[in-house]
Amino acid sequence: MKMNPFILALLLLSFAGVLLAYPGLPSEIPTHWDMSGNIDDYSPKWAILLLAALPVAIYLMMVFLPRIDPKKKSYDLHKRAYEIAKVFITLIMSVLVWISILVSKGVDLDVGLIVSLMVGVLFITLGNYMGQIRHNYFFGIRTPWTLANETVWKRTHRVGGYCFMGMGIFMIIANILRDHMPSWILVPIIILGAGIPIVYSYFEYKRIAGDN
Repeated sequence: MKMNPFILALLLLSFAGVLLAYPGLPSEIPTHWDMSGNIDDYSPKWAILLLAALPVAIYLMMVFLPRIDPKKKSYDLHKRAYEIAKVFITLIMSVLVWISILVSKGVDLDVGLIVSLMVGVLFITLGNYMGQIRHNYFFGIRTPWTLANETVWKRTHRVGGYCFMGMGIFMIIANILRDHMPSWILVPIIILGAGIPIVYSYFEYKRIAGDN
């Protein structure tokens, strides 16, 4: 896959910004929030450098991996889906780094709402394109049964697309209505949304194997 110089420049610019902000950060910075958006863990400030480098590393890895995938031709067939995933994932990770920096500097942010909206949009977007993802070894819903059978792969990704879109929509609604819903409600939704395609792939594989 080709590298997008604009996206790489944005990620490097973000990292450079973190380097500039680093001397003014407190000795500990918030790095984790609970389901309600409250800080529940801190890390030494040097951890922000690792977190800031991670989006760049992941972007470069996602550029490189298709080149060594035995099914590299599949990436030409789902190029748009892969590019969107690559951009969304790395940019969201960069935003999370800056959220940590801003909160550590005393900026009042509704972290729970921001993160749920970003992740919700990510799930909806990935779900919309999931049916386009072709058989490969690095990208998509990789279970023993999807990797073993291309038909199972295609059908599982169609089901997974609906599940991901459902998770994304529910995450956004749940956070908008969070004053009227328990914070833990997202946990079973995410477990179901991620688990259904895995279970489906197993039974679909067994059904196809039985037909043969």
